[in-house]
Amino acid sequence: MSDFADPSSATDSDTSGVSFRLDFDATDDSNSGEASNSTELTTPEPTCLPDNRSRPSTRPNRPVRHPADAGALPDFSDDPDDDTDEDIASVPLDYGRSDQTKVRARRIEKRWDKYCRVKAAQAGALLKWDDPVEALREVTPNDVHRFFNYCMKLKYGEGGRHLKGTSKASALKADWKGFRGYYRRITRTRITAEDSEEINAGIRRLIDKFDLDTQERGKEPVYVQDLTELNETILRTQERRFHFGYERIQLCLFNMLGIYTVNRLHALLSLQFHHLRFSIQDNPEGGPPVLLVEIKSEHTKQFLGTSQVNNFPFPEIINDPSLVFSPHTFIFGILFWLQAFEVPALSSMERLRKLFVEGGRQQMELPLKCEVENYYVFCKTEVVNGRAVLQWNQPMTEGAMSGRLRNLGEIHGFLQSMFAHRFRYGGGKMLNESSAVSEAQQNLIMKHADTRTFLNHYLPRHIDTDMQSVMNGRETNKSLMRAITRMSRWIDKRRPRHLTSEQRASLREHPEYVEATRRMREQAEECKCDPSAAMQSRLEKLIRETSNTFGRLERALRRKVRHEFDRKQAIIDIERQLSGAAVDDEEAKKVLQVEDQMLPEQIDLLEKLFTWPTSQSLEAEWQRRNAAVATISRYCCFLEGGPLRGRRKRAAPSDGFDEEQTNVLPEPAKKSCSSPEPSQQDILLMKAKNYIKKAKKPRRCFQCYGDTELPIHRRTQKYSEYKSTLRHFREKHLQDRRCHMCDEDLLHEMHLRRHAEEVHRLSTERNYYAKEDMGSDIDTD
Repeated sequence: MSDFADPSSATDSDTSGVSFRLDFDATDDSNSGEASNSTELTTPEPTCLPDNRSRPSTRPNRPVRHPADAGALPDFSDDPDDDTDEDIASVPLDYGRSDQTKVRARRIEKRWDKYCRVKAAQAGALLKWDDPVEALREVTPNDVHRFFNYCMKLKYGEGGRHLKGTSKASALKADWKGFRGYYRRITRTRITAEDSEEINAGIRRLIDKFDLDTQERGKEPVYVQDLTELNETILRTQERRFHFGYERIQLCLFNMLGIYTVNRLHALLSLQFHHLRFSIQDNPEGGPPVLLVEIKSEHTKQFLGTSQVNNFPFPEIINDPSLVFSPHTFIFGILFWLQAFEVPALSSMERLRKLFVEGGRQQMELPLKCEVENYYVFCKTEVVNGRAVLQWNQPMTEGAMSGRLRNLGEIHGFLQSMFAHRFRYGGGKMLNESSAVSEAQQNLIMKHADTRTFLNHYLPRHIDTDMQSVMNGRETNKSLMRAITRMSRWIDKRRPRHLTSEQRASLREHPEYVEATRRMREQAEECKCDPSAAMQSRLEKLIRETSNTFGRLERALRRKVRHEFDRKQAIIDIERQLSGAAVDDEEAKKVLQVEDQMLPEQIDLLEKLFTWPTSQSLEAEWQRRNAAVATISRYCCFLEGGPLRGRRKRAAPSDGFDEEQTNVLPEPAKKSCSSPEPSQQDILLMKAKNYIKKAKKPRRCFQCYGDTELPIHRRTQKYSEYKSTLRHFREKHLQDRRCHMCDEDLLHEMHLRRHAEEVHRLSTERNYYAKEDMGSDIDTD
């Protein structure tokens, strides 16, 4: 009996019965094959080798030349040696491509390997499925169609993680493009036009089968006006807190550079100080010199070619109505904080204003220190040994910046998700409409080969042309049409960002969560009878699945609530207005509460930035801008206390502290002539100190209280439980070697632990509950 199965009797053979055909007329242009959906596919040639790019030579063998004598060779002492270790076969075909392109390619490759294993396990499977490479060489259009149908039904990925799933038709087409690239890398050929037509028809069938969304993602643009208001929210909000004030300044500067340079996210995050050039320029129209900032965009999108570096000049705009969106104010505030200039005496804007261009020259450069030039403008912040540290030599990750933009966009009231590419939507549209920018300049700035890229992928689909006025021959209302097409149209700060307790409780009755909980409990009962490692591993997996299921349902319900808010709230507002009820001033109350929660440093920052020109005098405008730069420099090193943790806190009263802190404040005493009345902050510190000394299980941290560099609300923070204080102490203070409250040096960690337990009644042992009763650890003042 033959060991090979008859291909004609196989159950999984397609209707065509043949693999991809050779296309001898197809060119081997890698760029066109990767970038176009109409790429022709061909079958691999029989002589194509996947692991060796050299094809067998058809020329007859020639005799090998023997090396000549060294004395007979001419003198080529300046010729370099031939590197025989260099081999084109060792260079991957995706060399030089972006990381995202490589990630998508690896995903397709892994899914194809998984699909081949599934096919090989079926009864009567063809032998080609035993080898994914060989299966790809002999793949048929029906194989590709079934592969994509298989991918659409996948629910779990690597490590048992639940896949997001495919909901857009464009995502399926992108996978098809990735598969073509994978096929080309392995076979060195392309798929023929006939086979591509069959596969494209199958993709259209899958789009209808899985009810995929064929509409493009919304391209709502953001303009300078939108981002100015967003920057005001970033500077004002107390719902998002950072380790350093510099992180808040970073976000504002990111928005400015994003819209002014229309660069991509990666290019902006890769910006270092040596990409910025500073100078004062002689004003051709007369008057004082002009301060100039130039930004060189080096890390732009490129592949196997010369990267054209754009240089964006930004001269200082005097009498700019808003300092909140003035890049010079923020950039020079950061530079003076870092003491970045090579000349030490150049330490403030007042000194910078004294400089001038002399000798008939056009400019005078302002060089930076060499060590500062390598710093990243948007650097990463990490917590090291309980202390926040700015990692100047590491850029912020794309995920971190995208998450901050999305979160602050929701705080601002945006309905749509805020992401960095919206800068290119709005900025590209402004360039396209500007009479001062040619089509060639637009393509150069946005790094596009031609205008079709902008028309297909960037131009917003919300038409801002007043068609009614155009057809009637009237003058169009451009300001109104711009207002109804930008993102700020859908702003509503009342839109909920979190689910209520009732909504979260309803998720526990969801059938999917109930089923996940049932499987977890059944496995837990089985583990009691069979506590083997395999059973415990399965239980841990089911516990993760249950938790992930609840989180997935929570996110889905949150999206639904946010999108249904506008319709429901509109009905409420209409009924309230028609009934003659009072105007809803809830938003105004929230604004006052936010202002009351601000710390003095943040209030000072807002006072200097939220100013308007009050005089035509140049000296007065310089004073206004100089004061804003100095305030930003001071705020960059301000410690805000880090991100908010745990449960969302209740609204804070007017003194800037939480309700529990204000409850301990006594009624104001009568004024005394002999001594000044203590402030509320002094009273709060006194109460916190007495509490730490007397409480059996203190819920305030003695180390934070004794650190005078921390803000008041951090020094007096009270946790909900005693174990929360322990968790905070272990994470933040075990590296400390001095008690801030007692002003006592500690030799080592065990000395700190003993001091915390004996003096401050804070037992840092992990099993402290084992030594005491399991009662409540709640301690009252």
